[in-house]
This record gives sequence, structure tokens and C-alpha cells, in this order.
Amino acid sequence: MESYTIRELEKLTGIKAHTIRAWEKRYGLLNPTRNPANRRSYLKKDLELLKCIAVLKKDGIKISRIAEMSKDEIDHQAICCCERKMLTCDHPEIIRRAIIKLKPQMISDWIDKKFVEKGVVQAMLQEVFPLKNKVHVMKLTGEINNIQEEFVEQLILRKLATQIERAETTHHGTKEAILYVPQGNRSELCLLFSQLLLTEQGYNVINVGKIERIQEIKQLIQQRKPHLVMTFLSEKFCRCSVKEYITHLAKLSVDTRIIISGYQVKNIHFETPAHVSIYNNLKEIAQNIIKLY
Repeated sequence: MESYTIRELEKLTGIKAHTIRAWEKRYGLLNPTRNPANRRSYLKKDLELLKCIAVLKKDGIKISRIAEMSKDEIDHQAICCCERKMLTCDHPEIIRRAIIKLKPQMISDWIDKKFVEKGVVQAMLQEVFPLKNKVHVMKLTGEINNIQEEFVEQLILRKLATQIERAETTHHGTKEAILYVPQGNRSELCLLFSQLLLTEQGYNVINVGKIERIQEIKQLIQQRKPHLVMTFLSEKFCRCSVKEYITHLAKLSVDTRIIISGYQVKNIHFETPAHVSIYNNLKEIAQNIIKLY
């Protein structure tokens, strides 16, 4: 069972250790056990309670009033406080609580606020994708489960889809781009973000999602003759190496610009034909797509 020292609680909540001790003695808010060294040992539920108390304290509620509440009421009041402050406060705890408690409107409002402040592209690069990475770490450490991680990803996907629909009504061009990922790769967010980038640059984008065989892309290229093809390689291939796959893809059409990114090609080093570009991350893609048009 996960446990914490009082110093770890101080670091994670911002509440001083001497204050935590005082609250224990005066109000009985926490009831820690003692480890073999006779030091206080706290559980995950104690950490969660203190984080809620920290939110309420910042909202101006006195500790004496908080101590009169039940633990369920403290949790409820903290959520209500987060909902009120979502549009004016970027405190990480507010976003974290919204993820844990599956509060879509709170996260949605936060994303909308960032879109307005920074523009959609920069907000995605600087705020939303880092949030998604943080959510993944929360799942790996057991703070949340697969359902909560998927909840956040689906919400971001819907936000991007809405922005794409808006861009399609205002940006029209003659160049065509095809986006796809090989079967077995999960890069929906990367595909939609790239679709938004290309649409805003005047491309007519065909996002075909997952493709099982490279021959299907060959047929599509022959049929559509696109200006650009983009894919993300996040998983290893069973039948060939990543380099072999890129070589096959490059041979499909020397007249089509090919952009490749994803975990499997990050920091990969080998010579590619002039019409093939490999980028390490979405920021590089965004910078270079703007130059392409």
C-alpha cells in the first residue's frame, strides 16, 4: 500500500509539515500510523484529503470550518470550488481533480480558455499535449485508470474535431493531403492535430485513419495524386523493420511529399530521398507544414 511521509505531503500539497501536525492535534483531520522508525506514515486517502483542504483554504474557507465538514463534504466542496474557478485559475490541482472525478465541462472550459489565450495550435503544443502526457503518467503511477485516461483523450479529440470543422468552412485550397497510420498504431490525436494544421494551411485533407497494408496507400496515391502524405509510426512492425517500411513508402511516388513522425522514428538516422521528411515531434511538424504552403 502506497504511503507518504509528512515531508512528502508538504511537498505534494504545499501545506507545511508543522501545520499538518497542528491540524492533526487540534482538529483530528488525519490519523497517521507510525512506521518502524516511529515516524508518521500517511496513506493515499490522506494525501487526497489534504489536497482538497488546500483548495478550500485558497478559496478563503477557514480550517475550523473545514474541520466541521465530513470527508465527503470536503471533497464535494473542493469540486464545487474548482468548477467556479476553472475559467480564471490554472492551478494544477484543479485540472487534476477534474480528471480524477471525470468532470468533462471543467476540462473543456480549460481547453477553450487556452485556445482563446494562445490560439489553437500553440495551445495544443504548449498546454493540451503536455496535459495528455501528464495524464498518461498519472495512469502509469496508479493515480488514475484506463477509463480516466481514455476520457481525457476522447474529450481532446472532440475539441480538435470541432476546430477542424470550423477551419474547413474558412480555408479552401487546391492541394490535397492524405493522413493515415498503419494498423496497430494509436495516433488519433496526432492525426487530427495534423489535419487541423494542414486544413488551416489550405490543404484539402483526407484522413483515412488506420491502413492495414501499404498497398492500400499505394492505390490511394495513384487514385488521388496528393501533394502530401503523412503518417505516424508509434509501434514496431511485425513483418518488416521501420527503415524497410519507410523505404517501401518512399517508392510509392517520388512526386508526393511524404512526412513521417512518431515514436519509432524519433532520433532515427538514415538517409532518405529528397521527397521524404522525418520529424521528431509535433512542434517540428507544425513549423515545417507552415513553410510547405
